[in-house]
Amino acid sequence: MEITDTAWLSGLFEGEGCISFEGKNSVSITIGMTDRDVIQRCHRLTGAGHLSQYTADRRNTLFVWKIGLKSDVVWLLEAMLPYFGERRAARALAALERLKGCADRGVCKRGHPIEGANVYAWVEPSTGLTKRRCRSCRDLYEAGRPPRRALTDAPR
Repeated sequence: MEITDTAWLSGLFEGEGCISFEGKNSVSITIGMTDRDVIQRCHRLTGAGHLSQYTADRRNTLFVWKIGLKSDVVWLLEAMLPYFGERRAARALAALERLKGCADRGVCKRGHPIEGANVYAWVEPSTGLTKRRCRSCRDLYEAGRPPRRALTDAPR
């Protein structure tokens, strides 16, 4: 992004944007307004996030641009930070601090890649959903557990 684009987006975000702390340690940034062209410009300038629209009544449609991917949120907040006022800068710094504890997509919380042979997948019986976990972390967990007793037909 050009410096003027960053300054424009920062000013818009200062007035219309929102930094949301979601879940345990994730952050999203959002701008919502009734001006479709402005929201589309935000998306086009950054190449990040996604667009959606909501119609609350028959007259006004709200257009929303939201970024939730950690790498995009960090990149954009760091770019806009010099242009923020005190209150928004404090919120952005808190968001960046919170994201330090959030794992990147594609790696587990200990930093192992979740791909290929390192993926442990199973179907959860109660929901029918496929779950994916890090095989390295599972192996570490299993190594620390006491050995399982063998099932035998012999009485105790």
